[in-house]
Amino acid sequence: MTQPLNIDTILAEFSASDTAWVIIDVVSGARLNVPSPDYPGTDVIRFFLSRDDADRFLSKVIEAAPKLREAVLVAVPVPLIRTATAIAAERKGGAKIGFVVHSPNEVFEAYGN
Repeated sequence: MTQPLNIDTILAEFSASDTAWVIIDVVSGARLNVPSPDYPGTDVIRFFLSRDDADRFLSKVIEAAPKLREAVLVAVPVPLIRTATAIAAERKGGAKIGFVVHSPNEVFEAYGN
């Protein structure tokens, strides 16, 4: 399986003007955090390089966790570098907060078209 983009790749290949998509709960404004066994003990915010990729991921999450159908979850565009930097600076009560940028190939392999 293709791996998520690492921080060195993100900084080398993206500029301050590049946009990514994150999934948020419209009611609370909170970003969707889907735990991953690859990042134990870390709240992982997922970035996608297209809205279609974010929507594809969201549909699989809702399929796996039907209670989320009650939430108002949407993909929204954000400035990738600025948002990733802000997430890296967040440290609430010692909790680990991280992010992953999913490449289109990774999303396609994991969630189909």
